[in-house]
Amino acid sequence: MSRNADIAVVSAAAVELPDVETYCVAMATDEYGEQFGLTFQVPLSGEYDEQDRRLGMDTYSISNHLGRSIYGGIIAIAADPGASVLTMTFSTEATEELDIPATLRFHLANGKFDQVVEGLRRVLAEDGLRGSLP
Repeated sequence: MSRNADIAVVSAAAVELPDVETYCVAMATDEYGEQFGLTFQVPLSGEYDEQDRRLGMDTYSISNHLGRSIYGGIIAIAADPGASVLTMTFSTEATEELDIPATLRFHLANGKFDQVVEGLRRVLAEDGLRGSLP
């Protein structure tokens, strides 16, 4: 698998999902997220219990379009507002579990850049990467 990939994002959203008590940022290469997509999630409460901490689930999760998931996994993130490009570098564990390249450059169309960046700020609120976003 290539170490880098450019992803043309066709569909993106950052939303609260009260029914499942989750805040979610999703990006996909097609309207329905069937071809390729990643979803970044945190609990609405922002709280984790002892079991979450013990199992390493006391952070954001990332899921791909095939339903594979991992907790954590982003090691670097950078945003280029002028080009509407968001670049993420993932841990080896995340690349293997999600079957993705180490670095993905998301090209966000249709004015979704600001919404996605703001949503990722919320997802990464407890993570040191948040400061990497404009």
